[in-house]
Formats: sequence, C-alpha cells, structure tokens
Amino acid sequence: MLLARAKDAAPKFLVEETEYGLAIGARRNWNPDHYYWRLTQFLMPSFTLIPSEAGSPINFTAAVPVDDMNMVGFTATWLPDRPMTAEDIRTIESWTGAYAEVDPRTFEPVASRENDYLLDRERQRTENFTGMRGIREEEIAIQENLYGPVADRTKEHLGTSDAGVIALRRRLLKAVRDLEAGREPPEPRRGYAYRVHPTATLVPREVSFEKLACSAMSIAVAE
Repeated sequence: MLLARAKDAAPKFLVEETEYGLAIGARRNWNPDHYYWRLTQFLMPSFTLIPSEAGSPINFTAAVPVDDMNMVGFTATWLPDRPMTAEDIRTIESWTGAYAEVDPRTFEPVASRENDYLLDRERQRTENFTGMRGIREEEIAIQENLYGPVADRTKEHLGTSDAGVIALRRRLLKAVRDLEAGREPPEPRRGYAYRVHPTATLVPREVSFEKLACSAMSIAVAE
C-alpha cells in the first residue's frame, strides 16, 4: 500500500465544506513532485466513506442514533470494478480492519468491555500497541471508555490533526440550530450530491485540495 511507503508520519489535514457534508483531506509528502492524499467524505448526517487506493475495497460506515445514549453501527464494503472474492471476505472476517465481529443473535460486538475487548498481552508485546485484533475494535474501546455514555467535550484539547472532528461538530451543531429555528437541513433534498467516492492516491503538488475534492465527485445531473 502507498500509505505504508509514505514519508510523512504526520499528515497535514485540510477540510472543505461541501453540499453533502465535508471532504477531509490528509496530505503527506511523497517526493519533490507529488503528495500522497487520503480523502475521506463525511456524508450528512452520519455516514463516512473511508479512503481506499485503486483496486482496493471501499468501506462505508454509518452511525445511526437509537436514543440519547446509544447508536447502531453499519459497515458495507464493495469494489467498483469487480465482485467481492472469497479472499476479500476472509480479510473482512479477520476482524483486523473496518469491521468488528458481532454476535449473530444480538449484533453486539464480540469484543466488549466485559471481556476487556479480547486484549491479548502477547499480541500487545509483539504485534501492536493495544493488543486488540483490529481498528474497529480499538475504536469501540475508546468510544465506550473515554468519558462514559455522554462525553464531556469541555475536557478535550483538540489539535491540528482534529481538524475534521472540529469541522464535523460545527456542521452538526449548525444543522441542529437550523432545525430548532424551523429550517430543515438541505442535504436530504440533494441526493445527487452524495455521488462521491473516497480517494487515496498520489497527486501532483500543484493540484489544490479543492480541485482534488471536486475530482472525487461523480458527474451527476442536479435533481
């Protein structure tokens, strides 16, 4: 993967407001002529397209609120140019990436607070810092244990790498305030704006982030 060969461990984050929500770019130095860009789309009100390189599966995630304390998470994967293979499925079911293993009866994550998220000390010693199987299970552990069911954001100290988080919260809060004032969010009425795809690729340095974000939008006729 290009990401593993990128020379920048600390990317620069840029955010562009769009009709569908936000385009969040992570830019890394590659060589004198190119940057390595990873472009994530946040689709209002609670959907995300995770960057993938050409030929790799695309992962879509949705966080759907159930009540003030709980949400249901959905993940879907596909390839634009071919069907999923048995190897693709095996990769998903290794539970090392965007998916968390769930109980087929309850759909609750198998790795939970009750079993210490299946933390493996030998894995932690030899493979990764957390001792957990994959990215999604690490994210669940952080989300469930950071501050409790309702996070106290006043205790946070966000930095430059949190530019997407800051922009997302502002966008959501604006939508809430607009709705309180009787103005419905416009995004659901603009289905054409959601015809976008994530990007992870090398781009000439002279190409602006705004142009890159536009190139990730499919050609569509306004509805």
